Parts: sequence; C-alpha cells; structure tokens
Amino acid sequence: MEALKAPERATNRRPWVCLWSDVLDSRKLARAGEAADWLYTRLLAICGEKGDGDRIKDASASDLAWRLRREEADIEARLASLEREGLVERDGAAVVIVGWQERQPAQTDAERHRDYRTRQRVENHRALAERTPSGHR
Repeated sequence: MEALKAPERATNRRPWVCLWSDVLDSRKLARAGEAADWLYTRLLAICGEKGDGDRIKDASASDLAWRLRREEADIEARLASLEREGLVERDGAAVVIVGWQERQPAQTDAERHRDYRTRQRVENHRALAERTPSGHR
C-alpha cells in the first residue's frame, strides 16, 4: 500500500498532465465505459505525480483501490476494460499508460520557461554584440 502514496517531492514530478480535448470523442474510452473513463483520468494524474514516465510502479488493483477509495473488484474491472481497449497495459504490478510519451510534453512548464529565458539572454547578447563597434567590445 505504501507504493501509491503521493511522493514528498519528486524532482521530475508534474504538477499537471495534459488531457487532450479529443478524449471527448475517444471511441476506446466510450467502449471501455464511463467508470473506466473515470479511472483513466485518475491514472493519468497518478502517472504525472509519480514522475516515472508512462509507468505507475507497484499499481496493483489493491493499491489503486486504496489510493482512489474504491473497491478492489471495481478497480480490477475498470482496469480490464482499459486494457481491453489498449489504453493501458499491465506489466506485472505496474500499469503502463499507452501513448503517454506522445501526449505529454517532455519538459515541465518551469523547464520550458527556463530554456526560453536562456535563449532570450543569448539572443539579446548576440544582438548587442552586433550593434557594438568591434573596437568597443
């Protein structure tokens, strides 16, 4: 049960995950059912919280049931629906979100902003160097 507790402060933890608007028209989620759809969004949140890429380690139905305050049999049935539709895969005690890498930005918002500021500083320095006469550098 310890495995699915929220981490204290993972360095690669995401405070948010992308939920694409096309989820509204997902035939896979529609076929999986509304209950499985609910679980899928929770799995996305847990995956982002854990910061282990597309994998939720030690995510047995029992652990997920405790974390999400649901019955284990209910979680097991919902996981089976998601797996049948190809939205998740189970790898031992882990749950893998299919397509996570394609749908989640590789960088956090803070990393993207830091890189932008670095590019701006370099560009400003370059522009200043081009405007400064060569004898005054």
